[in-house]
Amino acid sequence: MQAVSRILRIFSYVFEILLCLFMFALGLVGGSQLNLHGLLPWDPPVLGRWLVILALIGIVCTVLAITGWFRFIYPLWAFAVVAMLLRGFFNQASFETGSLFTFTQAMWLVGLALLAFIGSLSVLWLRSWSKTAL
Repeated sequence: MQAVSRILRIFSYVFEILLCLFMFALGLVGGSQLNLHGLLPWDPPVLGRWLVILALIGIVCTVLAITGWFRFIYPLWAFAVVAMLLRGFFNQASFETGSLFTFTQAMWLVGLALLAFIGSLSVLWLRSWSKTAL
């Protein structure tokens, strides 16, 4: 059971870091032209700034969890990612032809985010004397 928990926790760290780096790059490169069609609640002029801000928050939460300094905020971040993805994907009436993601891609992304959230819960059961989360 500990091996599965460790694998899920490492997957969660890698998934969240890669997602945050993708959001950061998308926010920097996309800028004011970026439109995610309802995935996030912001419109294109400020969407780039919010993507950069959220990416930095996610990276900080993940690094704090990996180092063990403040690991209790990491499951909250992972849950926020799942909630935003569910809200963004399923709040839309349908997946239009011009949508950023197809339905299958959205299902994979939500499934991976749920798996990362489950893996993030394992940081709550780490021993308090352990300095590293790996």
